[in-house]
Amino acid sequence: MSKIVLIGGKHVQDHEFFYPKYRLSEETNFSVFVATPSGEECASNKGSIIKPQISIEGLIVEDYDALVIPGGALAIEYLRQNKALIDITRAFNEANKPIASICQGAQILIS
Repeated sequence: MSKIVLIGGKHVQDHEFFYPKYRLSEETNFSVFVATPSGEECASNKGSIIKPQISIEGLIVEDYDALVIPGGALAIEYLRQNKALIDITRAFNEANKPIASICQGAQILIS
């Protein structure tokens, strides 16, 4: 079974986070793991609680098959400052693993 890591963080856009989370886990043969800064629970921009399984800082690229980065303008302002996320994104790219970004999430790709 393929493993996908979905990035979460405070103020992430609800529909850009939860829709891929559920669609990827319900309609595919993927296991979806949520990673947040420091592995802490956080609230989306609409107040939904995001419960991670791992921390961004502890994420091991070799353990996952793909990366999904949702958007949310305010969320990305915080996440762009997370050096571990930038390094992980670069490592996924260098390993030729798929990276999906939604809306403002593309800013991580250019950081």
